[in-house]
Amino acid sequence: NNTINNPAPAMSKRYSLFTTTQALRQIQIERLGLRKSVDFGGKMVDVYASTSEGELKLKQHAVIDLMMNVVDVAHTMQSFATFVKWNKRLFKELLTAYHADRISWDPTMGWYGNQIQFYDAYIIPLAKKMQKCGVFGAKSSVFLYFAMENKRRWQMEGAEITEHMVDQMAKEVLMESLQDASQQSQCSSASSSLSP
Repeated sequence: NNTINNPAPAMSKRYSLFTTTQALRQIQIERLGLRKSVDFGGKMVDVYASTSEGELKLKQHAVIDLMMNVVDVAHTMQSFATFVKWNKRLFKELLTAYHADRISWDPTMGWYGNQIQFYDAYIIPLAKKMQKCGVFGAKSSVFLYFAMENKRRWQMEGAEITEHMVDQMAKEVLMESLQDASQQSQCSSASSSLSP
């Protein structure tokens, strides 16, 4: 009867895996990737074998996938100056696309708050995964440190940075679009003067 109440440590871990909602959430968080997939014909395919070699390949691919996600937003996990530099460039790119009717939403609307939400929903969880995977050893915590620090600084300084950025970039984008229109006008008048 004592073994039922106090199972052996190995059994305890296995036994408790699905006994609480928190344990189930932890399992879902720690999942590395898909073990099985479906091919185009609808057949199940074992992507990673249930062997130590398959487990190793799954972990390797999960780390590579994680690092590719980090690379895409690496500026958010570096110094605040680097974050702001690339944030301004992204903002300008999106604002230019908006004025050229390549995107339908105006990036000036909610930029400050959207950055905070982006940190909460994507950057900080990603940095935590980087720390947990431990690929960079003792340096793995740097990603989370900078992500948290940049979010903190953005909450303090981001509204002012955004206001300045909106003013500055709106002027730059307007000037660039006027220059583009002028060049197009010159090209069209030059081509029409060449037409017989």
